[in-house]
Amino acid sequence: MLVLIIRTTILYLVIVVALRLMGKRQISELQPSELVTTLLISNIVSLPIENTDIPLLAGILPILLIICFEVFLSFFSLKSRGFRKLVTGSPVVVIREGKIVQQELKTLRMTVEDLMEELRLKDIFKLEDVYYAIVETNGQMSVLPRYCVTPVNNKDMQLQGSDDSPDIVLVSDGKMLYHNMQEIGVSSDFILEKAGASNCRVEDIFLLTCDDHRNIKLVKKEQVQ
Repeated sequence: MLVLIIRTTILYLVIVVALRLMGKRQISELQPSELVTTLLISNIVSLPIENTDIPLLAGILPILLIICFEVFLSFFSLKSRGFRKLVTGSPVVVIREGKIVQQELKTLRMTVEDLMEELRLKDIFKLEDVYYAIVETNGQMSVLPRYCVTPVNNKDMQLQGSDDSPDIVLVSDGKMLYHNMQEIGVSSDFILEKAGASNCRVEDIFLLTCDDHRNIKLVKKEQVQ
């Protein structure tokens, strides 16, 4: 049992490092080569775990080799547009100037029902509201609605204002996040001052966020009954 635990732990760490090298993507955003890499790794790693007679190295080496292939593919894709097109394909326009490109739907083996489902996921329920729709190389659909149904924004209304900065987490579950504090230029004294103003200690703060204008939001920990 101990051997199995050790083998599983080692393989787990190897996979975490390997996937970290591939970058951060959701499953739905994986390119074809990345999806193949993920599936192969999941199959390979299960063999040494299920069968302890298989040497651990026999599971680690193929994983590292597959990741090397993926890294090389990514490198050459960056250097060569033709190679990138060969590996990942090209975006496909399925609606052009409000008209469905039927041939492209057939090429993608996408039915009209599939098309309408993708549009609904983009909060578009009427086909006439779409000016362009493009199926990206990762299978996701990008939609450009017609001008008449495009939501009004501040620019259209000629409203004056400034861009808001995102809230930065400075305290999480009672612990100061010094890297984030340094990013927006606040010190520990600032945190202690805000905690004191709310009649609590830093250890009692569940979440404290701050933006560039020093606007803070403080949430205290709930008291356990």
